[in-house]
Amino acid sequence: MAEKIERYIPKMPPAYWATIEEFVRSCVTDAEPRTPYSARALLGALTPLVRWSWDRGYELERRVILDRFTIEEFISTGSPASWASGSRANCRSQLFRLSECLLGAGARTPRLIPLSSSNPSEPYTTSELVAFRSWAGGQNTVSKRRSATVLLSLCAGAGLSTEDLVGLQVRHIAMVDGYVVVNVQGRRARQTCVLAEWESGLADIVSSMSPDDYVFCPQRIIDGKNTVSNFVTKTSGVHKPQSQRLRATWIVHHLSAATPVNVLMTAAGVLSLDALARYVQFVPDAEPAEVPARLRGGITSGERD
Repeated sequence: MAEKIERYIPKMPPAYWATIEEFVRSCVTDAEPRTPYSARALLGALTPLVRWSWDRGYELERRVILDRFTIEEFISTGSPASWASGSRANCRSQLFRLSECLLGAGARTPRLIPLSSSNPSEPYTTSELVAFRSWAGGQNTVSKRRSATVLLSLCAGAGLSTEDLVGLQVRHIAMVDGYVVVNVQGRRARQTCVLAEWESGLADIVSSMSPDDYVFCPQRIIDGKNTVSNFVTKTSGVHKPQSQRLRATWIVHHLSAATPVNVLMTAAGVLSLDALARYVQFVPDAEPAEVPARLRGGITSGERD
């Protein structure tokens, strides 16, 4: 069993794995004999939790990473979008058992959050977006600064997913009547506009590029579903953005601004209202004094100070 643990190498950049592998291997080595799960299953569950936690600046300490509230947060907001609800439930069970083994039976146990296939990503706050602008501007090369800015501008500014972003070329972005218009390609082809606050940085970057250049990481050789996450991993900084949460921030912005739902669905590339309805929980409540006027039709979007 020890040999299986030592031979395990996940699919992630080698430099990143080198940072977390000792912690992951030691946890599984200590816990595996006392759980009903195989070493391979525990490694598969623990590795993404540790990577996500490290991205968020958590210390590589068992009492931090294996705290049950950390596990719950990872499962509900940080687990891969490709995981079905059953996969997330299995992973949570494995991580909780591992936590009990290594932290003791007294480890905190929160009320379990129901797992559904449509748990939405939480949007970022205004202060977090400001911090991400600093993150983008603080990278140590021009190419990283540009790609970090593109990531923010197109995911938080136009609601693109990673799938949308990696295939986008400069020729798919145009200035139309003073707006930065994005013609998204691929499976969810559509047209959308960049929010005003994100326009200038993106426009400056694409103006210096060739039409056939990829907008994001134009020098990349290999494309893949991990193109964005691999880029973010290699950037400097403790607090780094997640593309899913950037897109969620854009959706919640438009819901809060009362953008017509049919317009938003088209711009987001979704076919079901359910895909937007799950973000309503993040929309700020209206001021109580405004509610009667809103319901009566006396206040429309854009009239508030």
